[in-house]
Amino acid sequence: MKRQGLPRAAAVAYRDRLSRWGAEHLEAALPASGRRLVAVDPCGSADALVRDITEVLTSICACVYERRAANTRAARAVAAGEAAG
Repeated sequence: MKRQGLPRAAAVAYRDRLSRWGAEHLEAALPASGRRLVAVDPCGSADALVRDITEVLTSICACVYERRAANTRAARAVAAGEAAG
């Protein structure tokens, strides 16, 4: 029975999806193990980068505001408990 090896290529949509920084180091190291990086769109797209940054900022803001809302609800519950007791 023939043993299955590791994949010979890593495919990514954009080169920077693998790593925002240091992708060139990964690309340089892959051939040493007989592998390569295949980018469907090697140049990427400015629109895609803007969309990614917007999604990250939206996610961070959602976490911050949810945390703030939870703190506000907890403070109200404590105040209501102190007023009642």
